[in-house]
Amino acid sequence: MVVINVAVGSIASVILWTITAGLIAGVGRKKFGFRHLSLVGGMLGVFLLMAAMQWNLTFLHNSALKLLAAYVLATLASLFSALYQYAHRKGPRAVIPDAILTARCLAWAAGSGLIVAYAFNDPWTLLAVGICALVFFALCPALAFFLAGSIASDLSRSEQARALFEKGLQKHPDSEMRTLLQMKIAAIHLVFAQGGAALKALEGIEALTAPLRSVPYGQPIAPMPSIAVLNGRAAALIHLERFDDALTCCEQMLQAPADDPLGNNRLLLVHIRLAELARRRGWADELLAQVDCSLRMVSKTNRKFHAYLRYLRASALIAAGKLDGVEAECNQALEMSRDASVEARVGVVRAQLAMIAGDIPTAERETEKASRLLGDNLEVAYWRGKALVAAGRKEEGTGQLLMLARNYPQEYWGRMAGTALAPSASATA
Repeated sequence: MVVINVAVGSIASVILWTITAGLIAGVGRKKFGFRHLSLVGGMLGVFLLMAAMQWNLTFLHNSALKLLAAYVLATLASLFSALYQYAHRKGPRAVIPDAILTARCLAWAAGSGLIVAYAFNDPWTLLAVGICALVFFALCPALAFFLAGSIASDLSRSEQARALFEKGLQKHPDSEMRTLLQMKIAAIHLVFAQGGAALKALEGIEALTAPLRSVPYGQPIAPMPSIAVLNGRAAALIHLERFDDALTCCEQMLQAPADDPLGNNRLLLVHIRLAELARRRGWADELLAQVDCSLRMVSKTNRKFHAYLRYLRASALIAAGKLDGVEAECNQALEMSRDASVEARVGVVRAQLAMIAGDIPTAERETEKASRLLGDNLEVAYWRGKALVAAGRKEEGTGQLLMLARNYPQEYWGRMAGTALAPSASATA
């Protein structure tokens, strides 16, 4: 009787996990392959191991039904998670690595197991869930670093997040996971206004889609940069003052296929890049026009994006000499998001406003706070140096600016630091 029950359970397990793996393959728009088969085999192995341990280990007899209930609920939760992901999959160019899709399903499975463990106060079920999670992440170490880095990034710990993403790259991930890790690293460098490092992180990424997949009418998808990659490159090139190359990226964003995952946001992204370009070139009126256009397009539910645009608008008002509305824009930015990058940028704007008004102590205080929040940001470092010099702490401020000029000679803020140092160097000579 026991053998029959195990056989029936094994067959049911294979069928349900095969459907789950097939749905995962469908979401990722891949053929059912070895990785999907290994998920089925692995979960069948969990079932057989669980059955064997209950049969041979007497101390597990009392937990037999609880472990079985946890496994059944976990299987069904994974199936429903895969169904949901399949029903809400995006266009053919939106490709998510199998490891992430699988992790989402197994997270629901683990949650179901934990509910059973909590409901019956069963430590063996809790231990089984923990062991399965450890085995999964041991087999997918790059994913573990990706998830840990994403959590650190959400907590505004950008430096720790970058270190975790870089460790993930060292774990030899597949091409799709490598692409996501590189995109995450590039995004962090852009937060720090480090265009050269961001551009280097984006090297080798041709697209977020695999080449030559079929679409419904049998037409191949030619490999080409996605809007996400082009947007990152444009931002990095603007930091490097390579404006013509950045404009080329913007043109390519407008020409990208309609089924690109960011296709609906391409105009907004291009307007933001044009606003940043106008800011670097000192075109105050154009900067203000592009920011206002972007604010009309962006959804207020995207609070962090909206906050960044308010920061840009505050910078535009300073550049245009319209100082009365700057503080209101800063307040709106902080109302939208209290992210560390937003607070640091707002602090820099307030420091500029204070320096214009001759309030050097406020400028020094604001830049000090910004440095604590986002010390690796080159713009923050530049204005911190300027505030220190203005406050009479010339040696510290000059050292800060000198560090920028020497370490980042190709970056906009490195060049600005060199320009700021030129008068003092001339005076010394």
